[in-house]
Amino acid sequence: MQALIKHIRITAFAVMAAFLLALIATTPVRGQAATDDDVTVVLHKLVFDDGNLPESTSNDGKSSPFGDAGTPLNDVTFKAYDVTAEFWAQNPKTEAEMEDAQNALAASDTPRQEVATEITSGAGTATFTLPRHSGGQYAVYLFRETAHPSGVSDGQNLVLVLPVSGTTNQVDLYPKDEATVTPVTTGGQQFVKIDADDHSTKLAGAQFVVRSRAGKYLRRSNNQNSWEVISGEITTSYKQAKLLVLTSDSDGQFAINGLRAGQYELVEVKAPDDYVRSSKAVAFTVTPGKFSSATDAIQVANVHETVPPDDDGYPPLPDTGFFGKIVHHWHHFTHHIHHVIKHLLPNTFVGMLPQTGGARAIWLTLLGIFILLSIAITTFHKKSKPHEGE
Repeated sequence: MQALIKHIRITAFAVMAAFLLALIATTPVRGQAATDDDVTVVLHKLVFDDGNLPESTSNDGKSSPFGDAGTPLNDVTFKAYDVTAEFWAQNPKTEAEMEDAQNALAASDTPRQEVATEITSGAGTATFTLPRHSGGQYAVYLFRETAHPSGVSDGQNLVLVLPVSGTTNQVDLYPKDEATVTPVTTGGQQFVKIDADDHSTKLAGAQFVVRSRAGKYLRRSNNQNSWEVISGEITTSYKQAKLLVLTSDSDGQFAINGLRAGQYELVEVKAPDDYVRSSKAVAFTVTPGKFSSATDAIQVANVHETVPPDDDGYPPLPDTGFFGKIVHHWHHFTHHIHHVIKHLLPNTFVGMLPQTGGARAIWLTLLGIFILLSIAITTFHKKSKPHEGE
């Protein structure tokens, strides 16, 4: 019986000892004996849209306190600092005192020597392997965000006090950032439409669209730019695509603004009246914050349309000598006959086949002239001969 009681006492003592050891292992106790084992700390960097940054939430060392919200962010640099001595020097005893000590260290900008540096990658994580103990007690680490991509706010500092309840060799923390809306500095360019031969002549009514280096065309709605891929001929599809159209005024001036820095092209889709549309795009460069003055305006030239033919329907021929003049007068003569016939016989169709060979037509005309002259000369000689029997 005594042996049984002794056995029960030993068992109870062992259970109590195990319970006390477990309790000690999960509570930060100053003066805890150091061991050589390490702990893995994984920082999961998350960024939230502007205005959607969650309130400060405690990490449990295992899962994200934000659920599925937030987007992993890479290229964020974190530095780890050993602040064990500074933390325990404040002699925190309660949970509230420990939180106050953590917040004080997180807000401090005192220069320190880092013990490790990592950069987030992959799924926005930075992994540190750090000693579990420092100076004979559980370690305390400060994590500072020292660099991050543009477009996000400065990150928060975290203070980790080991050990973390419910974890073994890995602690997961979820620092957060907020995306910032950075105003985009834009620029523009002025242009002036001129006559190709007389630069002092300014042309109104020319229309243009803007093309990016990627070959997309500018559309603007409610002051918001978008770039569209246009299939087919731009001169016939720009209206249907509702592209932004620039039109030269009475002084030949027009301009584009609100473009990001970069290289663009000006494409003419409609020429001024009596001018030929230029098929060559005009390249220009936009500098941030710069909008050219009138003196910096790029000149865009057009040439006149082909000179229309004379009233007789034939363009003037160069002076090619005697035969050239005969051909020219012959054109006038046949054209006059054409008008006479049309006047006398208004209901009779008098047409003309398209001329498909200029040189051949000239030779046929010369041949016709030669035949007419031969007939005229022969007739003249017959009339000039004395009649037989007179």
